[in-house]
Amino acid sequence: MRILHLLASPAFSGPMESVALLVEAQRRAGHQAFVAVDSTRLPPFEEAAIPVLRAAGIASDLPLRLSVKASPLAVVRDIAALRRSHFDVLHTHTSHDHWVAWLTTTLRARRPVLLRSLHTPPFKPARGPSVDGWTVPSAEWLPRFPPGRCAVFPALLGPSFVPPSDRLALRQSLGMEDGLWIGMASSLQQSRRHTLGLDAFSRVRAEHPEARMLIVGDGPLHGELRRRANALGIGGAIRWTGYLRREPFTAMLQAVDEVWILGLGHDYAGRTGAQARA
Repeated sequence: MRILHLLASPAFSGPMESVALLVEAQRRAGHQAFVAVDSTRLPPFEEAAIPVLRAAGIASDLPLRLSVKASPLAVVRDIAALRRSHFDVLHTHTSHDHWVAWLTTTLRARRPVLLRSLHTPPFKPARGPSVDGWTVPSAEWLPRFPPGRCAVFPALLGPSFVPPSDRLALRQSLGMEDGLWIGMASSLQQSRRHTLGLDAFSRVRAEHPEARMLIVGDGPLHGELRRRANALGIGGAIRWTGYLRREPFTAMLQAVDEVWILGLGHDYAGRTGAQARA
């Protein structure tokens, strides 16, 4: 089959990594699978998706803008480009690409199968135009959908997420002192609840003065969170790594004792939690 995944985001974060791993698995199964993403913007605080997808050989070469910021004319051009293409399955992952794909398939004599993955609540089949099937990130949402037309799309893990062969040596290589290390890994924005994490860590420090924290990620709240940490008297116990990708990110998860996930953001499959547990 020829399968095209549409995900109107420019960042290699949220569900994007799981979608890329799904496409690679579909290719190993013998299908021709590709991913099309927002080609008009660069994410301000995260890794851009297109270079990663191109390096993996799974980026679509269709001239799509696929942007939630696109003009009506640009959306019409995306629909026209999809109409000229020949895919057996269009698999959408956001509301924007869901509507674009649905308008593409309307009134076609031979239309592709249209699937929609829901990555964040509310998980309601009635929202948006009709589709042939859905995926949701957790089995608890399946009863809300017609029987046989919904499947679970869990967080998929790359092969690097394994236990460290020598955690002590890894910590030493990363310049991490002995003691309890707690990690948080997500974009520094309100929905990830870093403020709650800092408040909780200040209480941990009261009982475990040796405790340290790694905060991985970047975002608009960086300066505000640093000021709050200093006001709580824990600024010196926190290492701010900025955005990490691939090997450094995996090493961080392998090195810490605990990972706190206080907000799921754009991916309710809990990908970071699954990676940390692995």
